[in-house]
Amino acid sequence: MAQWVSAELPLFMCIREKLLNDPLIKSKFGDRVFDNVQKVIDYPYFIIGESEITDVETSPTLYEEIVYTFHAYSNFPNSYEVRQMIQLLYIVLSSEIELDHYDIIWRKRTLSQVFPDINKDVKHGVLKMKYKIRHKIRKE
Repeated sequence: MAQWVSAELPLFMCIREKLLNDPLIKSKFGDRVFDNVQKVIDYPYFIIGESEITDVETSPTLYEEIVYTFHAYSNFPNSYEVRQMIQLLYIVLSSEIELDHYDIIWRKRTLSQVFPDINKDVKHGVLKMKYKIRHKIRKE
C-alpha cells in the first residue's frame, strides 16, 4: 500500500495565511488569528481549532475529507459582532485555495452557530468547513 502525505498541514498553513492576510479581516481584527485559546485576551479574535481527517483511498489516488472547526470570540454587548465574524470567515474560506500537490475538489460549510460562552460577557461563534482534497502525488 502506498504511503500518502496528508494534506492537513499544508491546508492548515494555507488557511492560516489566507486569514492573516485578508484585507478585511486584517483591517477589523488585526493579526488576531490563532491556533489556540489566548491567556491574555484582546477581543475580538479567531481560532483555527480542531481538525478531523478521513481518508478515502481509491485505486489510483487518495482523497481526504478534512474538517476544520473555526472559533470566533467577541465581548461586544450583543451577538452582532460574532455573527459578522462568522460570516466573514465563511466568505474568506469559501474562496479559492491553491495547494501544491493537492486539488481541492469542493469545500462546504457543515455547521455555523453562535452562543454565549461560559464567560457570560463573551459571545462564541463556531464555523465548521469541510474540504475534499485529491492527492496529486504520493510518497514512494
